[in-house]
Amino acid sequence: MNVMGGITTREWITPEGEVYKMEMARLGMSFVKVDKDEAMSDVGQLDLILKTKIELMGERPPSGIKNFKIKVSIPEGNIRSTFVSNSRQRILPNSDPSQGIIELTVTDVDESSALRRPITKKGTCSIFST
Repeated sequence: MNVMGGITTREWITPEGEVYKMEMARLGMSFVKVDKDEAMSDVGQLDLILKTKIELMGERPPSGIKNFKIKVSIPEGNIRSTFVSNSRQRILPNSDPSQGIIELTVTDVDESSALRRPITKKGTCSIFST
């Protein structure tokens, strides 16, 4: 299954449709269904942000910049399937698909069209709609 614009998962599913194992190889993560006691036991910490963060090198762009390019290199894989191309960023791979450039466009947020919290109306936000 391909999720979040390029992260591929591999899932093991019972005949009843219950997922009992899922792997996200690119992120180095594996999820396995366990009983409640094992799930609630002390297993240490996993910091998802540290596991998936992108290390930045070089100087930070000056404040107020609206367009810039970033050279990208990933240890393995393809930047076109790792990063999402949309109206705010465009992926330009090199001849080596694990390297390339991301062109970013920073857009201003229109506060008048933003949702107000708490979100109470169903269907207002695709993340929370049922």
